[in-house]
Amino acid sequence: MFAKLSLQTKILAICLGLAMTLVISGGITLVSLNKVSTKYQHVTHDNMGNAQALSEMRDEASIMRRFSIFMDNNDLPPSEVVKYTAKMEEAIVNYAKADKQVSRPTGLPR
Repeated sequence: MFAKLSLQTKILAICLGLAMTLVISGGITLVSLNKVSTKYQHVTHDNMGNAQALSEMRDEASIMRRFSIFMDNNDLPPSEVVKYTAKMEEAIVNYAKADKQVSRPTGLPR
């Protein structure tokens, strides 16, 4: 069947076959990518807020640790101790605020 066709028709048939293969492959890729995107949509919508809140908590914990080490390693006058203690208490309050922003999955212990 293919032997009776002219060279121009054979080349055209091969090009159309390749084009159809590319269209089908592209369609399968598009459907698969859409499925993956919808399955992992929670990463950007749900988990991003948690990641930001946890980053704030880590920053506040770092502040508390830094002031604690500084106060332990230096002989500070009482006025300075009060100042750094107030900063540490502020960091604790900010830590608690960020902790409330973290959405926890239901059914897990706190």
